[in-house]
Amino acid sequence: MGARAPGYLLAIAAACFFALNGSVAKQVLIAELTPIDLVTLRISGAGLILLIIALIFVPKDLRLTRKEILPMLVYGIVAVSFTQFFYFIAIELLPIGVALVIEFTAPVLVALWFRYVQKKAVRKRVWLALALVLIGLATITQIWQGLTLNFWGLLAAVGAALSLAAYFIGGEHYVRERSSLATAALSMCSGALFFLVVNPLWGFDWLVFAQLTEVPGSSTWFVPLWVLVGWVIVMGTVVPFLLSFTSLMYLDAKSAIIIASLEPVIASVIAFALLGERLTLAQIIGGATVLVGVVLAETARLQANTLVDGASDRKRGGAKQTQAIE
Repeated sequence: MGARAPGYLLAIAAACFFALNGSVAKQVLIAELTPIDLVTLRISGAGLILLIIALIFVPKDLRLTRKEILPMLVYGIVAVSFTQFFYFIAIELLPIGVALVIEFTAPVLVALWFRYVQKKAVRKRVWLALALVLIGLATITQIWQGLTLNFWGLLAAVGAALSLAAYFIGGEHYVRERSSLATAALSMCSGALFFLVVNPLWGFDWLVFAQLTEVPGSSTWFVPLWVLVGWVIVMGTVVPFLLSFTSLMYLDAKSAIIIASLEPVIASVIAFALLGERLTLAQIIGGATVLVGVVLAETARLQANTLVDGASDRKRGGAKQTQAIE
């Protein structure tokens, strides 16, 4: 494990930051902001910061030809910004852990895409993965009782899973041409353009950001709302992405995805500690079943196209692997 140890530590740290971000974002949504307001601020702020970092380290990878502009815009809107938008709706209406578990079914959707749309070979374990995910989701929602969770929250979580699957599938094309840092910067900025058009900043009530808001997990500590929004942008998006990005210098894609699958577990523990969100025994068992299926699905593909040799790729500024951003 020696040479890979830094990668494991970085990937676990990234999962923890992403997981904590769920509770902070939910507190922001409870306070005042709507999901569309929060996603506009998050994707715009994080996109700008990542763009500046990419300009410093991988400026050549930011160049787009005329033919690449429209596809990148569509990718940024559908795969990147919608993932976050649907995720915020889901965590507003569902327990954070449940929303994340449903969203994390994306690797199963990706495996099925490669099997049936791109006609690529996958290991037979993908069928076991699919069965486990379906059983797990049925257990989480307790479908035999007629759905015990908020319908719109479930629909949003499914939307997040579909968008995240599109993020991984589309990302495989883009990272063949440029580093994942440049891909993330360009796609986030593309998504930001969309939300800034449909939800322009001049329509915001900026006075609300000065409003004191309870710090998650504390009934005595209060900070201005802009502090929590700033956390979502920097510590909940930029920092964990860069940690994940750096971890791929040491880990292969499968190891990174498996570690990332810890996020719903960590997020559930944090949400219980900070927000008092409790999961039923059925939801815990169902979530664990889904995550086992996700790991099986991620290892079902016979070839990993999203990661190249770390040593050679470091010359281009980083491992060629897209990162999920919750």
